Amino acid sequence: MNFVQVIDRDNCRVVTWERGSGLTLACGTGSCAAAALLHKKGLVNDTVTVHIPGGVLTIELGDTVIMTGPAVWVFDGSTEADKEEKR
Repeated sequence: MNFVQVIDRDNCRVVTWERGSGLTLACGTGSCAAAALLHKKGLVNDTVTVHIPGGVLTIELGDTVIMTGPAVWVFDGSTEADKEEKR
């Protein structure tokens, strides 16, 4: 679920809640969808800066939707599988 706030015609804020995870630092798909809907409603310009808890994304809206922003490593982990497990 995305919560969206229009700041002005060039900026909006998006906060995403994912079932099973809670609040997330970023959701590119949700940010693009929010920007596209705001654009369709005439509330933002063709290029909008989306402020999310994890940083800032730039969304360009036209015939296609182009998202630009940083990619940041936020997790590292490992797991072991039982070698005798049958599939």
